[in-house]
Amino acid sequence: MDTFTCPVCKEKHKTLIRYSNCVCNTCLNNYKTRDKDGNEKCFSNIDFYGGIRATCNGNETTDYSCYVNGILCEAMEARFGGIVIIPKNIN
Repeated sequence: MDTFTCPVCKEKHKTLIRYSNCVCNTCLNNYKTRDKDGNEKCFSNIDFYGGIRATCNGNETTDYSCYVNGILCEAMEARFGGIVIIPKNIN
């Protein structure tokens, strides 16, 4: 694990270099992932073999975009399972 700066809170957190720009768990717990209207949006793996599932207001969607504290992000499947949230259009 290496240390990187979270794009939301700007604090240091440990993660794999592959996900160096991911949102930290503290921000995900504090702000949650939300749709453009502010509704909580949840992401999970479909099953043991992977795949990504997004739900909002009890409805499944194929839109993996979300907002974390007002920052536009995208949910992605991690290489060996799990979900990572990466900001879009942040350099």
